[in-house]
Amino acid sequence: MERSFGIEMEFKGLTMQQSLAALRNAGLKAQIEGYNHNDHADGTWKIVTDASVTGGHEVVSPILRGEAGLDEACRAAEAMENAGASIDKECGLHAHFDAASFTASELRTACLRYAKFEAEIDAFIPKSRLGNENINNL
Repeated sequence: MERSFGIEMEFKGLTMQQSLAALRNAGLKAQIEGYNHNDHADGTWKIVTDASVTGGHEVVSPILRGEAGLDEACRAAEAMENAGASIDKECGLHAHFDAASFTASELRTACLRYAKFEAEIDAFIPKSRLGNENINNL
């Protein structure tokens, strides 16, 4: 797999400075920023506020690619866990996948597969994060 992707991990239990130290101690380039949608071509992880997480924030990856990117994402998640970050029903994990190279047929296949397995996907997501239920938790 060489497709590029990015993740956003929402956490509580740490200050932004503690998250910064955790990522840097794991050997990752990181900085605290105001909320934005900027990507860092230099591999910098962003720590930004997130209005949907009371008393928390999110850690946003740079554009990652392939197995090396998966390894880096795991290293970041482990760093946050080891530092004492916590999650609750307000926190989420968002993944973004580059589909720019998809043909119409591949996009159709992806949509059909999602539709086929939607019930299984929803089964491991808490009810509080599904559909309109999530609106009441903010």
